[in-house]
Amino acid sequence: MKQTFNTYQAVDQVLRNLLLAPVPHVYVNSLSHDITGFGNVSALTIMTSLWERYGTITQAELVENLTRMSSPWNPPQPIEDLFLQLNRGSQFASNGSEPIALSQVLRIGYTLIANTGLFAEACREWRRIRDIDKNMDTFQVLFTEADPLYSRLPAKRDTAPATPQPLSPLRLLRQPQPFHLQRNTHWPWHAFKPRLTPLKRNWPP
Repeated sequence: MKQTFNTYQAVDQVLRNLLLAPVPHVYVNSLSHDITGFGNVSALTIMTSLWERYGTITQAELVENLTRMSSPWNPPQPIEDLFLQLNRGSQFASNGSEPIALSQVLRIGYTLIANTGLFAEACREWRRIRDIDKNMDTFQVLFTEADPLYSRLPAKRDTAPATPQPLSPLRLLRQPQPFHLQRNTHWPWHAFKPRLTPLKRNWPP
């Protein structure tokens, strides 16, 4: 019996430390004792306090979640990222007591894929499926099979510096010339006359 109690205390202490590590103490400071700190606070007490005070999902967070859930997706980003994006958004809405219907989740996912313009054939095949037969498993299988051609290939990155192309003669003529070489017929060149200063030489007597 004593060994079981010691095991419970040790496990609870580990869980408490894991909870306190990522959570700023300002959110749990009310549970701390001036002398013992969190020594006599159980992990369940910390979790209950956090959930009751900060676990409520607001309407603003639900709206933000829907916006995040509908964020554009484009290859070569793996299509699994899109599936995860849809799943997380749906789960968050359910936690906020406003679950999103499966048909709406599928519609969001289909729209994001169709907007890429790369899955025309798979989108046509999806539209041919009866609504009653559409589910997340069917959605993932269909578009995962169509995905390798695009997002599973590594993105091409041109790291080599661009080679400057030689200018053709016509393009050279169109390049702006320095000011002193530009021909300006409206400039009163006649007003400028060169001044020739005679050279003075000291001839020997």
